[in-house]
Amino acid sequence: MFVECDVAKTNELDWTFQQTLKHFTRLDIVINNAGIMNDAAWENEIHTNIGGCLTGTLLGLQYMSTTSRGKGGVIINTASIIGLIPCNGFPIHTLTQHGIVGFSRALGGHYKRTGVKVICICPALTQSPLIETAHKNTLNRYFAKTFCKEVEGCYLQHPDAVGDGLVKIINKAKPGSIWFVENNDHPHEIRFPKFVDMINEKLT
Repeated sequence: MFVECDVAKTNELDWTFQQTLKHFTRLDIVINNAGIMNDAAWENEIHTNIGGCLTGTLLGLQYMSTTSRGKGGVIINTASIIGLIPCNGFPIHTLTQHGIVGFSRALGGHYKRTGVKVICICPALTQSPLIETAHKNTLNRYFAKTFCKEVEGCYLQHPDAVGDGLVKIINKAKPGSIWFVENNDHPHEIRFPKFVDMINEKLT
């Protein structure tokens, strides 16, 4: 089943959920994967990357949560390595990816109430038109030059590696967990330090 929609438009995305439920009668998994890498058109980038993920997740909770009409399920939000470390060439894209990671972590604590497990996968550089044309979509030529230096010599993994990794973590991942896939290898869970360990020496 294929339904075309603009994830930045709530009514279209909700209609897509409704059509899916009409066809399959129930919903078990939602993968929020739509995203663009275009700081030059940053308003659209924010609407698509953050708005699409936010709306897709909230609709997934609405239709799958055991507190409403659902029987539980899994929501997988796709960010990227830029959700874990900043990309100096794409500061606005960095904002969107960090937002997806934080949003997914925050929803992890609601699993017992909703029965919906929210997790996030952050692939490293992966073969896609998104990466191939990214240098044309920076804020200006200075950011483009910075980005090209950042990715110079980096290995581009095959998209299948991300898909295979996703299949492996669906059942094993804990709610709110963040996963990383690189170099066509198995997925790794990201360990975030305790806040107290993140504090540097205070100024005197």
